[in-house]
Parts: sequence; C-alpha cells; structure tokens
Amino acid sequence: MILKNKTLRQALMASIITFAIALSSLKALPAQPLVGAGAVLANNLYQRYISAYQQETGNEVRYDSMDGRKALDKFVEGAVDFAISDLPPTREEVSQIQQKEGMFILPIAGLPIAVIYNLREESAPVSLSRENLVKIFTGKVSSWNQVDPNLPTTDIKVVVRSDRSSANYTLTNYLSAITNGKIETKLFPDWGFDVFSSVTDASRVTGEVRRTDGAIGYVGAIMARGSSLPIAKIQNKSGEYLLPGLPNVIKALNNHRFNEDFTLSSEESPEGYPLTTPIFILLRKQYSSPEKAQDIKEMIDWILTKGQELNQEVQLARIPEETAQRAIQVAKTNISASQ
Repeated sequence: MILKNKTLRQALMASIITFAIALSSLKALPAQPLVGAGAVLANNLYQRYISAYQQETGNEVRYDSMDGRKALDKFVEGAVDFAISDLPPTREEVSQIQQKEGMFILPIAGLPIAVIYNLREESAPVSLSRENLVKIFTGKVSSWNQVDPNLPTTDIKVVVRSDRSSANYTLTNYLSAITNGKIETKLFPDWGFDVFSSVTDASRVTGEVRRTDGAIGYVGAIMARGSSLPIAKIQNKSGEYLLPGLPNVIKALNNHRFNEDFTLSSEESPEGYPLTTPIFILLRKQYSSPEKAQDIKEMIDWILTKGQELNQEVQLARIPEETAQRAIQVAKTNISASQ
C-alpha cells in the first residue's frame, strides 16, 4: 500500500512538472508579428512608421508593398492583419468583411493629387480656375488659349487613369463638389468625351504627359515632383490658386469635415489645396487573440500620435489633432478578440 501511494505521488509530481514545463514553454513563445499590406503609394510612409515603431517598442511589424487592389484582397481574405489604402473600401468589400470579423477605416495621412501638364511654348506657370478645370476634364475646351488667352493655341490632350485609383476618386470628387453633383465621384470615371490617352499606373500618366506637347494629367504630388513636369496651380473655393505643398494640404484637411466613418465629406473645403485625400488604414473589429487585438490598438495609438511627426518626412500631411484623437478612441472601442 505504501509502495502504491509512493508510485501515485511520483506519477502526480511528474505530471505537475510536465505541465509546468509546457506552460513555461508557452509563455516563452515570441509574440506573433503584425502583418500588413498596402498600396505602393504609401510604402515610404509605412516603412518609416515601422522602423521607428519597432525601434521604440520592440514590437515586430511586417509590411508588404503591392498593388492597392491586391492589398485589399489580402485584407478581405484574412491574409493580413491590416491594410493601407489611398481609397476607402467599396460597399462590396465592406460587406464581405462585415460578414466575418467586421471592419472599419481610420485616416493616417493626407495625400495631395497634382495636375501636371506639358506646354513646350510656355514657361510661365499655369493656373487653373475651378470652371476651367471642369471644362478641361469634360471636353468643353479644346485648346490651351481657351483656358487663358495668353497661353498657346496648342490642343489640350487629356491623359487619364483607366484603373482604380485615388487620383480618379479625388479629382472627380472635387469636380462633383464644383458642379453640385453633376459630375459623379467615381473610381472609374466616364469622362463623357474622347480623351487623348487612358492608361494604367501613375508612371504611365507622367510618361505620356512628358512625351506629348499640350498634354494634361493628374498623379500623386510626390510622383509629380519627381517627374520634373510643371504642376498647375488649382483654384480653391476661397478663390486662391495653390500648389500641392504640405502647408496647403494641411490647411485643406483642417478645414474639411470628416464623416463619422472617417471618409471626407462631399462638401468642398473652403481653404487649402483642394485636391487632397486621406490615406487610410483598414482594420478588423475582431482579431484572433487578445494579444493581437492589444498590439493593433497600441500600433494605432502610436501612428496617430508620435507617428504623425514622421508624415512630413515623406511629403505627406498629418491628420488634424481632433480627428486623430477620435480615431484612437474608435480603435480602442471597436477592436477586440474573437470569441
């Protein structure tokens, strides 16, 4: 009997030790890195975020830059924890994710869209009124001297994006505001006339404009500056003619109303550079573990506070303080671990 009890005690102790070792090994497992994907346009910004965030917190984040459409697909499929996009998701994309974990978007930076042109006979900078911008992109004017009598008689050759892009969305959104909705805000606009060229990818827009005398197109301001093509001044609602410099973009965001879901309202900002759009981070409402949910919350808090100081380094605008604080609260309230 004594031997039997001793054997039982030994077996029990062995089980306890085995359990303790197993528990210890579980605790020793390294935290799983957060994984994200996003549009090439936002790559410089997010790589800068990751470098500073990992150095400061020790939390690992992996991020792949790719076509914006592919990044959204990966997020919808659940292959990544977050996605960066220069466009809000479509209703169909939201519906797909809402059926699973739910989703929401938060703004993290402001991006200006520049109007580029090529007039070989004209060295003076071109300024485009609101009315002339509408006329150019609806085919109502055919030569540059119709825009301004001082400009050459060169034919206007409009170059547009044929693919899904924030440039399409931002330009048509502004044209819609100017025309009281007569022009629709669209990812794939129907321009209503025969444009000179319709191409995929912003680099092809700059290439086409560079090759073609009289051409006009639109791309992200960072790419526009890198192309060395002239950039037109655009008239805002207050009547100012502005270039897409950071102070003008920040002023536009500060004077623009964000909707409850953090998309920009269709109302036109009265001040600042008018062709301005947010860059968004797409998040789930439910993550696979409490640890991952907490890691996401901490990352968002950092991006919308300390991270905002880095936006200017990559020529992007910071989000208004009030909007950033509201976004942090939305993240804290909405993100949790799945049951």
